[in-house]
Amino acid sequence: MFFDPIWLYLKGLAVTLIVEVGLFTLIISKKPLQITAAAFFNITSHLLLHLFFQGMLLIGFGYNFYAWLIGEVLVLLLESALFFFSRIIPSYRKALFWALVFNLSSIAIGHFINLLLF
Repeated sequence: MFFDPIWLYLKGLAVTLIVEVGLFTLIISKKPLQITAAAFFNITSHLLLHLFFQGMLLIGFGYNFYAWLIGEVLVLLLESALFFFSRIIPSYRKALFWALVFNLSSIAIGHFINLLLF
């Protein structure tokens, strides 16, 4: 993962942005500022997740199911907190729910695309 070509990272980022920001726009808000914030939140969490995985590799833990699960839970908590504290989604429970829906959707669609193309 650390030495993967940049296009693999960018492919994952593109799928994440299309799916998660697309769903955000359809379900939560069509306001340009909020859509921009959602995109920024996703870019930030995607980059931090990538760095987390790199750290797991560097300390010898490796990239496995447990590292993936911990990383995804951290992303879920980060994104829900960002949606809540930005007041885009004023209820933390709803922010957590929608962050879970968005993330599960992008994971599922990303895996489906990988099955089809790679």
